[in-house]
Amino acid sequence: PDFGNVTVNPDLSLALVLTGETQTGALSFDYAVTHADGTVTTHTASLTAVEGSQGGGWGAGDFYMLESAEDGSLVIEHGDVHETVYVTGSEAGLSRADIAALEGMKVEQVTDRWLASQTTYGFDADMAVDQDVGSAVWRALTGPEPSSHWLLLERGYSYDDFKGLLDPGVVGESELHPIYIGAYGEGSAPEVTQELRSFAQTKENIVVEGLTFSDGVALTNSGNILLNDVTITGGTLIISNAEGFTLRNSSVYDVWRDESLNEEDGTWAPNLNRVSGFYLTKSDGVLVENNFFDHNGWEDGYDYARSAEDGQPPSMYSHNIYMTVTNSDVTLRDNIIMRAASYGAQFRMGGVVEDNVFLDNNGAINPAKGGSDAAGNYSLVLGNVVTSAGNKTVDHSEGALSQGINAQGWDESLVDNIIAHLADPNNAAEQAEKEKGQFALAINGSLYYNDTVIYNWTGANNADKAGEVEANVDGLDRAVLDETTIQSFAADLLGKSSATIADLADYLRAQADGALDDVVDADLIIAFFRTGFGMDTDLRADEAVLRFVPDDRGDGMRWDNRLNWSTDDLPGTQDGDSVDLGGNWVSYGSSTTAIEDLDLGDGGRLSVTQGRLDVEGTLAVGSSWGGQVTVDGAGQFWTEGYGDSDLLSISVMGGRFANTGVFLGNADLTVGENGQAILATDGAGFLLQAGRTLTVVGDDAQVGFDGDGGLSLLRLDDDATLKFVAEDGALGTIGEFRSGRFETSDVVSGVDLGDATLAIDLSGMAGTASQTVLLEADELIGRFSDLDITGLGANRNATVTIDYATDRVTLALSASGTGTGQVTLDILGAESDGSGTAHYQQIVEALQADYGTALGDPIAAHLADASASILDW
Repeated sequence: PDFGNVTVNPDLSLALVLTGETQTGALSFDYAVTHADGTVTTHTASLTAVEGSQGGGWGAGDFYMLESAEDGSLVIEHGDVHETVYVTGSEAGLSRADIAALEGMKVEQVTDRWLASQTTYGFDADMAVDQDVGSAVWRALTGPEPSSHWLLLERGYSYDDFKGLLDPGVVGESELHPIYIGAYGEGSAPEVTQELRSFAQTKENIVVEGLTFSDGVALTNSGNILLNDVTITGGTLIISNAEGFTLRNSSVYDVWRDESLNEEDGTWAPNLNRVSGFYLTKSDGVLVENNFFDHNGWEDGYDYARSAEDGQPPSMYSHNIYMTVTNSDVTLRDNIIMRAASYGAQFRMGGVVEDNVFLDNNGAINPAKGGSDAAGNYSLVLGNVVTSAGNKTVDHSEGALSQGINAQGWDESLVDNIIAHLADPNNAAEQAEKEKGQFALAINGSLYYNDTVIYNWTGANNADKAGEVEANVDGLDRAVLDETTIQSFAADLLGKSSATIADLADYLRAQADGALDDVVDADLIIAFFRTGFGMDTDLRADEAVLRFVPDDRGDGMRWDNRLNWSTDDLPGTQDGDSVDLGGNWVSYGSSTTAIEDLDLGDGGRLSVTQGRLDVEGTLAVGSSWGGQVTVDGAGQFWTEGYGDSDLLSISVMGGRFANTGVFLGNADLTVGENGQAILATDGAGFLLQAGRTLTVVGDDAQVGFDGDGGLSLLRLDDDATLKFVAEDGALGTIGEFRSGRFETSDVVSGVDLGDATLAIDLSGMAGTASQTVLLEADELIGRFSDLDITGLGANRNATVTIDYATDRVTLALSASGTGTGQVTLDILGAESDGSGTAHYQQIVEALQADYGTALGDPIAAHLADASASILDW
């Protein structure tokens, strides 16, 4: 069609996906049907696309996420502008006085400027400095100039007002190479005891990991911020005006006010004193995953009448998580969210709510529509458990009381959720206490799909709402259901028959603080409830080919949505999984996945803007329309070569593309902006076929070779085109470079120019004289058969030089007004000039070897397994 994408599902139905499209009006497409008798009929489908009920459509899942290791920890890389600063709270930390004594200086001479000029103190764990010196060194290193410096605080110590910990305007070197603030040494997590505040100028590409913030965190104006394995308590996590924010593997608990802001009148005014564990506003592309939220917005021992003499009471204004209507593209996944003052999550803009446990909250969650104009996203509420409703009462602004899910958005999909046990069925006193509890599920918007299981949620106020008190439990053993409680789970876990929710919370806190092995997460609790309620909990045991099938209950384009996969789980669940996109347009996200084969299908598109995807077997596309792979942001796409004769178009405008095998298929590759393209790691080769183009745009992109030892090749076939496009007055280079994935670039590179065409677009080049290295390698053979230079003008000259002695290709441009538009190709030396150097013969043989030809069905042939031994070092 003119907009959107149509594919054929395995059951021969058609899927039309318009996610991400803004155009409305008439659209049509033709399709052919092959009947059982072999006859073919053609048909035309004519439709009208109209505005959806939710103005924000489906969230694309466009987050900031890096590669992760098998244990879930982040893989942090640094770029070219890098130092590591070590700061300790111990008495061994070097102070200005200590440094002065070591240097034979006066203390007053150890100024911030002097500290900024040295690279000894603080730059090694054995020379760790105190907080004052560390702050000065760190601030001198970081700022608006992009860098990938690391600040490490020693574990086991606390740090007070650390000035410059995250200054406004600090910018990481790239999405792949962020500023990193973390920890070193042994002991408990470093504790930052004063609120981390950073407002004003935008902060970008920053990772904070392994710290405790005991007075909260407040960040405004940011892009690509990732908080991993942090603990936030005593003060709210406030995120405002963020483009790309991720909170992962972290804990937020015990956030309340110590004193009433209206203490003079002796009470707690509910609205004035509102406080939440996590407050999010005006932000886009937010992932909240695998976190623990507990007991935020209120304090034990509060007074029902809100006396200021006692702790903060709950109110309808305080929550574990409060997300305003101004956010978009938010995913809340795999979290344990418990004991909130009011809602576990105020989810006012809608989005994805997947596999969370909502426990003992006055209200679980209210996926809403994003304001009165319904500007928010559609909501997919998938696989959550809501149990043991909170029942915290107060004399004013009480709000939700023992509520389940309040569906307030339009056309929401509620899939595989369980809402059970407003009160413990085995505790008569608790049942009596919660008899005035509210609804299990209220529909205050509209539902597109709903199969929610509801059981034992019979508060007296249910009659005031449209929801059901029981649903989808016919045929189940009620005795088993009555034993499937969070109290039973806690008793089994703790080996204590009288275990309470508070006991479970203590266990989860100890686990989050590292005192216990990580054994209890949202998935484990959900599996316990699913088992009791007769729902499938079996994990797929064998590898499979997972087919992408857009599910109309959700987005129809996200890789991380299990509803879109034929197996109802995600690729990579088992080693050896393969993927067939079936021609769909798919956005990969938020994970690190290794698969065997990847078939894009006809016209299939894959966008990788976060995490890492490895194709360890064969990459293939369709025969009629080929396929596209787009890499950007922090995304990484690694492939063991490419051997399909059908056209694959690859665009890398950020992130990393890496080829680890024999890449000889029919493909065009374009690299620009801050993208990385490792054409060949060690033991790999990139063979550009006739008629195909490798394009380098500008000089910010990094293109060429990197690895940890071995041979890396680029071979251009006859009639292939190597193209450089000037941008912002500069041209790029192909050669060995340090990507950051390997500590140092340690490859032996070889390039065969064949008889290819060199195309250069100088439209973005300044008129001054210049010289640019276009290509360099350890060994260079071949020559260009044609030069195609545009944008030169009639009053300057261009000279391309192939120098076999230095193994370089350079471009020299005369200044405007000093030439006649002449283009010259100069050849210096002979291809054999390098014959006396190490590995010359091996490089040449590898460049000239026969690696076979591309095939129409490479997955069947497993072409990537063939002819690779020549590249082994």
